[in-house]
This record gives sequence, C-alpha cells and structure tokens, in this order.
Amino acid sequence: MIRRVVGAGLAACVVAGLTVSGAGLASAKTTTSATSAEACTIGYSDGSASTVPTARKPGVRLREWVPVRNHQSVVIPNVYVNFVTSGDVQRRAPLPSMWWRVAGGQWKRARLTWAWNSPTTPHASQWLSSNLELGNLGPHATKWIEVDTYFPAHSIKGAYYQSFLDHSHSCSPAAAINMYQAGLEYWPWHGLEGHPA
Repeated sequence: MIRRVVGAGLAACVVAGLTVSGAGLASAKTTTSATSAEACTIGYSDGSASTVPTARKPGVRLREWVPVRNHQSVVIPNVYVNFVTSGDVQRRAPLPSMWWRVAGGQWKRARLTWAWNSPTTPHASQWLSSNLELGNLGPHATKWIEVDTYFPAHSIKGAYYQSFLDHSHSCSPAAAINMYQAGLEYWPWHGLEGHPA
C-alpha cells in the first residue's frame, strides 16, 4: 500500500519540482549561441525508480542510483543535476543528511534548503538541493549518480517523493533537459504517518 502512495505522490512532486526549476518539460527553450538547439532540447523523461528504499529506524542508509543520460547525438556541455524532495509534510521536518557522487567519485554533501508552502498544499513544501556538477556529457552517454540519504530521529513518518532534474549551464537558464523520478520512505514500525517518529 505504501508503494502505491509513493507512485501517486510522484506526480505532485514533478509539478512542484518543475515549478521550482521554472521550466515545463513539455516546452522547448531557446539556446545560447555557444550550444546547439539539439543539445538543449528538453522533454525527455528518464523514467522512475523500480524500488522504494525504506528506513525502519533513524540513521539507516538509503541508497539510490540515478541515471543522467544524453539522448542527443551531440555533446551537452556543463551539465549539472539538482533535485527536489517533498512529502505529505505539513510542518517543517528535521533535515535529512543527503550525500551524492558520480559513481566511483568523491562523495559530496547535498546542501538542502527548505521551501515552505501553505499546509493546505503539503506537496508544495519541499527540500531543494544544491547543484552536483558533472561536466560535459558525450553523445548518447550515461553517467550514474549514487545518492545516500539518512533520516534522523523524529523525522516525519511517511513517503517522500523526488524529482532529479538535469540542466546545462550553457543552455537557457533554468531549463531542465531530463528528469528522473524516485522516492524514499521513512517508515519506522512505531508512530503515526505524518507525525515525528
């Protein structure tokens, strides 16, 4: 039942994430003179995770693998990734610890900023991440990102929805080239959903 809830919530996170990014994936963006229109084409979805990592107690590592793909036949320069994480949280929750790296590279802490919205629209309240710089992405190339998340004690019990958004500094500002959907659960055996546990 929990996974069904996560699946339903992903759409809400997508809407919230694209609002934050300032770009709808369905619309094309103009490009700078240094980058071809093909490289900056947006509208690709890299799918969604097939499993939902679940923590049954605080401090458990939840690992995700996120693909960053170039669907084009040209190089996409200056690629970076950021993400939004949201859930049915109607109060400010303790900050999770999130780390990421390009597979095999050095771990970096993802700095998170809490964006609070009205309690009547809890899906619009979310953590916004800092950028993970990936450099250039060759034609039809794929880079994998490892993401580790740790929920502290008294985190809000429930499902958390994620949208990973790929960008290029050389494309129009805020244009998301690709998107990948994922989710996490902090679901201790005790406590009520939507409350600290």
